[in-house]
Amino acid sequence: MDSSLRITTNFMWVYAFQGGYPRIAAVHDEIVWTFPKGAKGIYLGDSTSYMAWMDCAAARKGLLRPGSYTADAGSGPTEDPNTMLDPGHGLDIKDNCA
Repeated sequence: MDSSLRITTNFMWVYAFQGGYPRIAAVHDEIVWTFPKGAKGIYLGDSTSYMAWMDCAAARKGLLRPGSYTADAGSGPTEDPNTMLDPGHGLDIKDNCA
């Protein structure tokens, strides 16, 4: 029997920028946090995420900069790029920086 509490969070970060196109970049995260019984602290159990409209070179350096939507972001070339901003969008896709 597992004696820990697990909490799953699913959230989206949307960053707005002034000027340029697009003016936003987004990161969609699902994180499982584990609280072991009797232990002090919280532990990262598992995480899944994708980035949309993010400048990939900047992201690899830990920076935020809007980039462009690419059709190979996962679901195919017919997917509306705006669906990437839906927090209900599945996480089983490849982000545009993979």
